[in-house]
Amino acid sequence: MLRFVACCCLFLAPAGSLLAQNAREPAQVPDFGGQPTGAAYATGVEDGYAVAAHTYPDTPGVTVAFLDERGEPWSQPVVRYSDPNCIGLCPTIMVIEEIVFVCWIERVTNGSVQVDALYYDVTEENGEVWRGPEQMAGDPTMASESVLDFAVTRGADQNGRSYIYVLALLEVQGAPNDELVLFAANAEGGPFSPPVHVPDRMPQAADVDQIALSASPGRIHVAWTDDRAATAPANDLYYRSLLAGTPNFAPEQRLTLHSQVFDGDLLLAAERDRVAAAWLATLPSANQILRAIASDDGGSTFGAAQIVGGYAPPGDDVDDPSLAVGRTDRSAMLAWSDDRTGQDMVYAAALAQGSSQWSADSLVFDRPASRPTVAPSNLPGGPVLATAVAPDGYFGFFSFDQTRSWTSAFPLAPMDLGFESLVSLAHDSRYNDFTISWLALAGGQLHQYVGGVRPQTLNIDGAISQGAPASFEVIYFPTYEAGLAFQVLISGGYGTLRLPGDGRYVGLRNDILFRSFLLRPELRGVLDSTGAGRTQPIQIPLPAGTRLYLVAVSGNAAGFGSITDVLQTTVGP
Repeated sequence: MLRFVACCCLFLAPAGSLLAQNAREPAQVPDFGGQPTGAAYATGVEDGYAVAAHTYPDTPGVTVAFLDERGEPWSQPVVRYSDPNCIGLCPTIMVIEEIVFVCWIERVTNGSVQVDALYYDVTEENGEVWRGPEQMAGDPTMASESVLDFAVTRGADQNGRSYIYVLALLEVQGAPNDELVLFAANAEGGPFSPPVHVPDRMPQAADVDQIALSASPGRIHVAWTDDRAATAPANDLYYRSLLAGTPNFAPEQRLTLHSQVFDGDLLLAAERDRVAAAWLATLPSANQILRAIASDDGGSTFGAAQIVGGYAPPGDDVDDPSLAVGRTDRSAMLAWSDDRTGQDMVYAAALAQGSSQWSADSLVFDRPASRPTVAPSNLPGGPVLATAVAPDGYFGFFSFDQTRSWTSAFPLAPMDLGFESLVSLAHDSRYNDFTISWLALAGGQLHQYVGGVRPQTLNIDGAISQGAPASFEVIYFPTYEAGLAFQVLISGGYGTLRLPGDGRYVGLRNDILFRSFLLRPELRGVLDSTGAGRTQPIQIPLPAGTRLYLVAVSGNAAGFGSITDVLQTTVGP
């Protein structure tokens, strides 16, 4: 007998809806001190909590709060800073086992000089006890060093020990060019090692502009652009890597052999032996093209840089690229927008592991859209999620064939929430869940929101009413679950029910409705080879207006499989 568990609310399902992907209703993170200038978000999946960090105008440091994802309210916010006269910027959060690592910029004015210094602090999961802010880079006292940019990642060595890496681009007073350094600390969050100089040349030899940092099992990857081989503003792309837990870089590689004007962010992603980088290059026409380069041996060697996409330079213009590498198949994936049709549309392409050619691009959304993001599942055969911003909302799409085709669009946020900038997008293997956080203007005010979507989805076929039978359909369960049973669970509200012997939350309340429908055979079905299935029709004789909360869970005698998000609906007349 299946016995079941919890999540978050989906957009309200209309009676008689067709098969559709359902996303969770966005939840606003409280504004702890006004409209945020920066935001960060992360989750501690095993322990069921979330942590958010904000910076605010003319406010020192970073404001941090915790949320118990089982339904408790956000904790009282804690402000972390070193200098009460600073202005906090650029919050970043990383959760590593029991440790929550937070870093941020403190901007201070020393006479006529403005200096940005990088600080960090560490706490356990509840946020009640902090170690105290520590300075990592920048010198606000002497105004001799200022942080221009930084990036943070988590790495693990060959024995599974975790480390925190921080890449920082520094402006040094009196030096002709900027300096790029790497800091490292163990998973307990410090102290950090002395900075390691990254480029294989002295700082006065060239000026670093874009930087990027990524990690794969056992190795840390750094990419940057500098102008040592050309006349500014033209640059070339350089790359180095090191074994996690060690201080020594492998020899530097120059990845582009013709100087070009890099525009926007440099993108870098890595997973096992696949390393990929992508960037926008500006043409003499002032339009941009998307270029990419990849390695299949962990960064030891790279293929030639390629132009990605079916647009026609120099007339067409590319914007907003997003890069990812799949954990299981190690395909590199790119999404971007270009104006080949006369208006911006979103496209995607992939580079399979071992392949030297990017696939033909696919149209992700058949309407004008921009600012895409692409994120693969961490599960074998899992889908790729793409998101895009359209004039009437923020939308998501799934691809189950490595970007060759896409599902119909599903809304991630209603029109009135809009979209300003992405905060985070991460896949959780335990729930097969994509969690998304973003900043959006609502009612003229900037707020942080959290939503998301699970590929596995429950739909209602027909209306749940007092007299008519309805059946339930599931789609997009993992194909490796083909042949497993699934069961639809019905409850009268949200709750903290867990799967027995499993520990995952289902999201439902263990009430009389839950118990009365648990053994009904009409609420069970079997997943086919595509991960879809249907139950038998069932009558649910409840009064009109009764709110119902539904979840589908797969499993067999060996254990439970996937869990859908909670679907909310109302019994009709």
